Amino acid sequence: MLNDKNTLIALRNDMNEALAAVAEKYGVKIDVGGARYDTMGLSCSYKLEVEANQTEDGTEAARAKFECYASLFGLSAEDYHNTFDYYGVEYRLVDLNLKARKKPLIVENMSNGKHYTLDAASYKKMKEIKKIMETKAA
Repeated sequence: MLNDKNTLIALRNDMNEALAAVAEKYGVKIDVGGARYDTMGLSCSYKLEVEANQTEDGTEAARAKFECYASLFGLSAEDYHNTFDYYGVEYRLVDLNLKARKKPLIVENMSNGKHYTLDAASYKKMKEIKKIMETKAA
């Protein structure tokens, strides 16, 4: 019974829905992740991830993480949620992947909400181009 993929997915979705009220109560993000199960289908386990939405001083957790580690990639705290144009598509900088060596920046496509990775050098070039375009327009 617990070794059927569709059953495990449905169970995970139900657990995420049930934990939504708990997450709201404590101001955290709760996600039930991937499942592991035994071959007989008698037991399974899920990875449960809990992440704070805010720091103790009320700052958004994602912003606090970005501000803490931005300097490692030659960025400033002001770069958080900065928008830029890349081949005619508008993106914004939303997160850092500290484990990625080549493309540590996570950017969001503003038109469809999808996330992509980008290297710091490309981001800095796009930022400079945006600055030049703004000065020419003024």
